[in-house]
Amino acid sequence: MKKKTLVLIIGIIIIAVGVYVFINYVQLKDNKFLSENKNFVSDILCAFPLKVSGKSMEPLIMEGETISASKCFSKEDLKVGLIVVYLENNLHRLTVIREIINDTQYRVSQEGRKQDIFTINFDQLVAIYDKSD
Repeated sequence: MKKKTLVLIIGIIIIAVGVYVFINYVQLKDNKFLSENKNFVSDILCAFPLKVSGKSMEPLIMEGETISASKCFSKEDLKVGLIVVYLENNLHRLTVIREIINDTQYRVSQEGRKQDIFTINFDQLVAIYDKSD
């Protein structure tokens, strides 16, 4: 009985470590398999829930709204008008793609401040949010 319990505990630890490593270190961005094959597993692995604070994305996304963005996307998914989540100073920010400069750079602005356009790189992108989904 003790041996079975020990094996079970070790198995659970191995699975937990595996899930942790997968979620934190496996590249989901630009992963064509996950971005093109939508199913229950990809929905769980790709989900990026985010509660919006601030009014900078209104009227597209209202303050206090919770969205479910996707961490699984490819460069081909990025298009003008798409809402993206990017990382800036360890904070997740929402913005809208206004222009695609090339396959690694995008001109973006927040919906409430369309005139304040700036450039972000593909490496800064964390998730995408297609409001039409």
